[in-house]
Amino acid sequence: MAAAFFGTYLVPLKRIKNLDNYHYHFFLGISVLLLGIFVPLMMGVQLELSLIGMIPGFMWASANFLATNALKYVGLSKLPIAQGIVVPVSFLWGAVFLQENFTNIVFAVLGIVLLVSGLPLVATAHDKTKNLAKGIILLVLAGTIWGTMFVAPVFFKMEIESIIFPMSVSIFLFGVVLFLVRRKSPEKQIVQRSMFSGALWSIG
Repeated sequence: MAAAFFGTYLVPLKRIKNLDNYHYHFFLGISVLLLGIFVPLMMGVQLELSLIGMIPGFMWASANFLATNALKYVGLSKLPIAQGIVVPVSFLWGAVFLQENFTNIVFAVLGIVLLVSGLPLVATAHDKTKNLAKGIILLVLAGTIWGTMFVAPVFFKMEIESIIFPMSVSIFLFGVVLFLVRRKSPEKQIVQRSMFSGALWSIG
C-alpha cells in the first residue's frame, strides 16, 4: 500500500503545464505538516521536535526537489530509476554501517542484484525527451539521498512514530525557504495539486 501511494504522489503534477517547483514544495509542505500533526495525535504520540528527527525531512525534501526537477527532462515513467536506487543504497547502509541481521544474506544480495539489473532497461528505454542524461543523473542523486535519509534516526534508535512530526516540520520549512526565494503569487491549480500530492505521499 505504501508503494502504491509513493508511486502515485507525483501524478497530480503531470497535468500542470508550467510546474513551479518552488511553489509545489511549499504547498506540499503545508499538506505534509497538517498530516504530520494529525496522525501522531491520532496515534496518541506526543509531538516533540528533535534535530535527529528533522534530518530525514530535509533530506527527503532535497531529494524530492531533485526528482521533480528531473521530470522536466524525463517522463514520470523514469521515476522508478530513483526508487530503484533507494533499495541498494538503504540495503548497504543497513548491512554494512548498521550491521542489521538477515535471515539469508545470499538471497538478500541476489534480490538486490536482480532489481538493480533492471534499472538500465528503464533508463535506456525509448524516450523522446531532451536532456535524458541530465534527468537520469538527477534521479540517481535523488534515490541516493532517499536511501540514506533514515540512517541517523535508526542509528540513534528513535521510535518510528516520533519521527513523523519533526520530519513533517522540516519538509514544511524547506518549502517555506523555496517560497520566499520565488516571491510571486502561485497559481490556484498548483496549490490544489501540490497539497493533494503531499497528502498522497504522507499517507504512503
